[in-house]
Amino acid sequence: MINPSLGNHHPVILLLDFITFLIEKISSFLQSGMIIYIPAKSIVWYAYANGDDPVTDRDSKVELINTGHLVLKDPRGMELWRSERLTDSDSHVSHAAMLNTGNFVIASKNSGNIWESFKFPTDTILPGQQLEAANDDHLLSALAEKSLSRGKYRLRFNDGFLILNQVDLFAGKPYNDYFSFETGSRLIFNKSGYIQILNSVGSLLNLAPENAVPRPESNYYRATLSFDGVLTLCSYPRNPSDGENWFVLWFGPKDICYNFIDFTATLGTGPCGYNSICEAIYNGRPNCTCPPDFLSWMRIIHIRAVSKTTQATLYIATQMDPQLRRIALNSSQCRLLVPPPPYPFLVDSMSGSKMM
Repeated sequence: MINPSLGNHHPVILLLDFITFLIEKISSFLQSGMIIYIPAKSIVWYAYANGDDPVTDRDSKVELINTGHLVLKDPRGMELWRSERLTDSDSHVSHAAMLNTGNFVIASKNSGNIWESFKFPTDTILPGQQLEAANDDHLLSALAEKSLSRGKYRLRFNDGFLILNQVDLFAGKPYNDYFSFETGSRLIFNKSGYIQILNSVGSLLNLAPENAVPRPESNYYRATLSFDGVLTLCSYPRNPSDGENWFVLWFGPKDICYNFIDFTATLGTGPCGYNSICEAIYNGRPNCTCPPDFLSWMRIIHIRAVSKTTQATLYIATQMDPQLRRIALNSSQCRLLVPPPPYPFLVDSMSGSKMM
């Protein structure tokens, strides 16, 4: 629990990678002074500093101030992010706390919530969480597996349908949906582990899982819109054995590559981009490869040209140019190498070997 009386004198450092599936287990062990560790942690919420990128500096700090805002600052004291308020009322802050559900809340003295992470989801929802069409609630994927910047896939309601669609990262334009679920106005992830949709006549329709019965007394659950556009429902045992990891119970669409065939003009470039070979493999996740004589943007980033005369190293589309890197992460488009290989002067920095 965070108390605002600490004010500006003792800023409280808060980890934003909420390992929520451990909350109940950690709570039960804290009183006995025991600390546990399970390696299969999962980030379920994060703050977008300056509206786009999450903070990565280890010395960044979060502070609960007397106005009821959670404020994120970099090591120099510059404000990067500030929580919104759920209401405009002048509620006085009492404290902030992580609940056993994984919901991080800022509570007021009148027992209401000034802010809560469940009302501002990122790419994941947890049992007890809902997405409302009326509030324009949605999930937004991360940009890449190791980048929590804003991605290009969104789960949202549109004209009475729950849909998945791609968003143009530069123009902000939403493409048509590449996958549609049931009609409805509210997505409910109930505490029993079922994901349901409330339809127009007030009935609850089970969306997932399809061929399994959730066991919340034995498992933790989360649903995440992955960086490559697949919505996945996973479980993790409350009493895991060695080597346990998240288990996929359900995913949609079943073949995201097929959904984009011949429709990239209206649906977006898809998970692999233009000139690429897309193949849905394990749990519907796409595997992207390039045709012969083509090279992916991400591979180009890791290639360096070495001059035989000066031995100087020149990076092509390097990480030093954030715009080029963002383009690379935005699309796995394959680029034609002209003239075709071999390139005796190109060295792949991932393997250290010459490219043939």
